[in-house]
Amino acid sequence: LSAAAAQLEDLKKEHLVAEAVFTTAMARLNTSKSDIYGSYPLVQTLAPASRPSQIASNGPKLAFAGGVGGTILISLAWFFAWLRADFVRKRLKSI
Repeated sequence: LSAAAAQLEDLKKEHLVAEAVFTTAMARLNTSKSDIYGSYPLVQTLAPASRPSQIASNGPKLAFAGGVGGTILISLAWFFAWLRADFVRKRLKSI
């Protein structure tokens, strides 16, 4: 039975090599036949562009609110840094 077991192992190895060669060949075929319009159907690429009749977002309002919020946060950061420096200065004088 050892001869039959050795032959079976050889056949398994040959099968694994053949399977690897086959999957490599299939991968090469699949990459060469990729669909360039897979994400964008042709109907979408041929449709003319349209513009909205009104603005859909509050861009200027959000920009102004962000600017005001950022200014407040930066001012608070400077204020707390000044308080900390003052606190450290007083603490060093007392030591």
